[in-house]
Amino acid sequence: MKGIQMNIAYIIALTDTNLLTSESSGIKKKIDWQVSALNRAGVETHIIKKEILPKVKRAFPFHSSTIDWYGLLEDMVQKYDGMYHRHVYTDYHMLSFFKKLKKIKPDFKIILELPTYPYDQERRKNLLYYRDLIYRKYLYKYVDRIVIFDKKKMVWGIPAIQTHNGIDIHSVNIKRQKQRNDGLDICMVGDFEYWHGVDRLLQGFFDYYEDDGTEDIRIHLVGGVSNAQKVEEYRQLASKGLIKDRVFFYGNLVGEELDHVYDICHLAVASLGRHRTGVMISSEIKTREYMAKGIPFIYSTEIDVFRDAHEDFALQISIDDQPVKMKDVLNFYNGLVDKYQCDELSNRIRKFAEDTVSIDQVMKPVADYYLMMEE
Repeated sequence: MKGIQMNIAYIIALTDTNLLTSESSGIKKKIDWQVSALNRAGVETHIIKKEILPKVKRAFPFHSSTIDWYGLLEDMVQKYDGMYHRHVYTDYHMLSFFKKLKKIKPDFKIILELPTYPYDQERRKNLLYYRDLIYRKYLYKYVDRIVIFDKKKMVWGIPAIQTHNGIDIHSVNIKRQKQRNDGLDICMVGDFEYWHGVDRLLQGFFDYYEDDGTEDIRIHLVGGVSNAQKVEEYRQLASKGLIKDRVFFYGNLVGEELDHVYDICHLAVASLGRHRTGVMISSEIKTREYMAKGIPFIYSTEIDVFRDAHEDFALQISIDDQPVKMKDVLNFYNGLVDKYQCDELSNRIRKFAEDTVSIDQVMKPVADYYLMMEE
């Protein structure tokens, strides 16, 4: 490991405390992995959690749309050389904070990460989005780089660090491949928001048996505790016809319990509704976890690390709201069974993950930019 050369603050606006306390939270895992990677690269990184202001306050323009930025100024000046922030909304208060910080400490490096880009379509119903729309065009005056999971070179007039989501490969146990001798088990792990497209999976599953499908298929849904209304909708959908005893809801699982579900499954399902938010290139953490696990999966929206070459362990389905065609899924998996031995398949997928989505590789351009200050 390199000697520590600089200090940065990783500033998080807590929109939901559970997102950073629950061990099953994908956001918590991602942030922990990012911080560890930066530290290994020689950038001493400290997480600073700031509670988002109450909704009533945020509604008024004389309050911040997110956190109390001014309360951070003294620490930023005295303790840190730079900051990294998961961007939520831009407003006057954020810009004013950046302006004062840069005036006091001109060499202070500010990097914003856009976890989703573009995000306009999924935020239009929130009034704070329109404030963001006005003020984000002035960020270029103070922000040094924007991290995006996209190929754009500039965002809002700010040079972009083009990367993609990564994971700590070694924190994920490779699954034990299961022989297909007693049907097909499919899992989907997530928070089950509308863009995850669980409805497409369940409707396609229902249609398969309505059309006299004969294969013994089971679906295992893990997660969704933070979205009880959606889960109830999916329970209703899963209670119909011949699928009512074939869909299992687990809630949030971690550790050995989650590993067990992966071990009993042959296939996984990534998001099937990202087009509903206008995202056409996906960089979701969940696809990285599936690859690190060594489990083949299906998806819809194009995956960033697949753009240069198609990978045979993942099946892309239509980018629309049509139900999943389970016959296509069966043909896909049967093709893998004919081509690979069980361990050979999981090792092949895992090797791809090691080569493309390791968090150390992903965060290297960010660390390199911060460390340029020391050259």
